[in-house]
Amino acid sequence: MIKKTVTLLLLFFMSSAVQADIDIEVHALFSGKAVMLINGQRHILSVGQTSPEGVKMISANSRGAVLEINGQAKSYLLGNRVSTTFAKKEKTR
Repeated sequence: MIKKTVTLLLLFFMSSAVQADIDIEVHALFSGKAVMLINGQRHILSVGQTSPEGVKMISANSRGAVLEINGQAKSYLLGNRVSTTFAKKEKTR
């Protein structure tokens, strides 16, 4: 019974971490490195590094960066601002 409860708690906390909102804005790109704002905090990440928010740098050059967020790798260009949450805008009449 205790083992099952611990497992359920671990799954709950893991799923909560995956659902965390992450807001990314790419400011500068270099070979193997990028400067970005992650949830309002400035970070300089090199290939292989992971930010405290869980964003991992897969690759980077002067044209773009590939970041892994919540287990999914995506490409980001300079000036891109991306958020992991999306709310559809309501239509105005």
